[in-house]
Amino acid sequence: MTKAFNNKSEKPFYVNFREIGLKLKEMESSIINTTHQKVKSQWFHSDSDVDIVLWRDERKNIIKQQVNLFGQVIEWNIVEGLKTGFVIETEDSQEVDTEASLQKESKLKPNVICYDSSPSQHSIHQAVDVVRFAGPLHQFDKDVVISNFLEAPKIASMDPKVFFETFGTKSNFGTKLTFFIKILRRFFK
Repeated sequence: MTKAFNNKSEKPFYVNFREIGLKLKEMESSIINTTHQKVKSQWFHSDSDVDIVLWRDERKNIIKQQVNLFGQVIEWNIVEGLKTGFVIETEDSQEVDTEASLQKESKLKPNVICYDSSPSQHSIHQAVDVVRFAGPLHQFDKDVVISNFLEAPKIASMDPKVFFETFGTKSNFGTKLTFFIKILRRFFK
């Protein structure tokens, strides 16, 4: 359990990540047609204002994952790596006093994610605790998601051979390049 503070009072309340994880339910699974491949997304939700969303490539590799935990966002993807931040819900005309808005002096749109300048280790460990107990996730998926959060692999730091073995695909017509291999080729011409 982790101690947190409720903004309505100064009394601490305790967050039971095991209980939250066990109450997660799969809400939706869908296929997203991208230019180069089909990506499967899965959304898991708990009534405790916690969500886990996974995106998989055609080989079932997790290529992006996001945990939303009481307004905190912990996100990893194979291209950009690890990011943390928080969700701000505003109206189009309302300006929010955040570091990002002060620097850019711009108006934020509803449900904008403001990313931290560097990933918050505290947020990452809270997300790992939720995933560790996520009832509907298979143990293999839990291990991959946790590893992605803790090790934060990304294309730029991967051995090309390992990358091609993991994300490359074969079809009846020879080698079919996945979306991420095409991105890699664009970056490293």
